[in-house]
Amino acid sequence: MLVIPSLSKKEGRKSMYRYKQKIIMYIFLGILYLIFPRAIYGYLDPGTGSYILQIILAAFVGAAFTIKIYWAKIKNVFVNIFSKKDKNK
Repeated sequence: MLVIPSLSKKEGRKSMYRYKQKIIMYIFLGILYLIFPRAIYGYLDPGTGSYILQIILAAFVGAAFTIKIYWAKIKNVFVNIFSKKDKNK
């Protein structure tokens, strides 16, 4: 737990600003560390590749099914938008 001593309002704001900057910097460095690892010692077998492919295909099928279910509503929104413009002319 970080304890910030009692400071004037102006000094307190500066201190809090510096504290927030440090937190943002640590988060940024942590993300960079995760994105660019130094060395990877791992093995991906063919089963892992097919599992990843299954996940990608399932996402596409799920998105297509969702669009299919709501297609009439989506179509009506666009029809209403463009028909209002034509009525106003």
